[in-house]
Amino acid sequence: MCSFGIKVCSNPMEYLQPSITILGLRIDEPVTSFTDLIVAGICLYAFFQLPAKSSQKTLVYFKWYFLTMCIATAFGGVVGHAFLYALGFSWKLPGWLISMISITVLERAMIAYSKPYLTGNWFKFFSVFNFVELITFAGLAYYFLDFRFVEVHSGYGLVVFVLAFSLYNLKHRKDKTAARYLLTAVAFAALGGLAFMLKLGISQWFNHLDVSHVFLSGAAILFYKASQAMRKELGR
Repeated sequence: MCSFGIKVCSNPMEYLQPSITILGLRIDEPVTSFTDLIVAGICLYAFFQLPAKSSQKTLVYFKWYFLTMCIATAFGGVVGHAFLYALGFSWKLPGWLISMISITVLERAMIAYSKPYLTGNWFKFFSVFNFVELITFAGLAYYFLDFRFVEVHSGYGLVVFVLAFSLYNLKHRKDKTAARYLLTAVAFAALGGLAFMLKLGISQWFNHLDVSHVFLSGAAILFYKASQAMRKELGR
């Protein structure tokens, strides 16, 4: 069993979270389900804080990013963890696919935000490549029913795509507030991914998934801060 303190758990049983029963209802991975719902709650709050209508496509994309991420993490927490035993492993797939759509929408937000500084056909190229990337990795995840393709897509979208465009905007924009928030959000997301991949947990009751969700909660808050900075910079 993992001792108290961050530790790499090489045996799957070391980080398997025990189930609990509430009023006769079995709930698997309860803390993991709860931390998933925390991420979903932050994203839902962010969704309602952005304007329902906006002339700025960047803000529209960010609004839909928060909504789709809310749905993906809520679905993952309830269906993908808490009650998966009653449904089967294939029920993880809808949450995976929605999360991939969410990352794609975030990428489109960054493309739209960067449009004033993209020369030649780069805007069109990234807009098309964005869809090709989603279809490719979603198809692979569906065919092989393998979460690794979701990980690769998310890693590319956040650490490579969003990071690169954030640095690009940091260099070109006079108001760098949003870009700084974005860079910090990517750092939090990367730490969450690292905790997940290395299985860095504290105990069975707060395993690598929960540690990852804590960092993803921080990333969601920072993405929200970035969207608010963009709203101030760009207007409604």
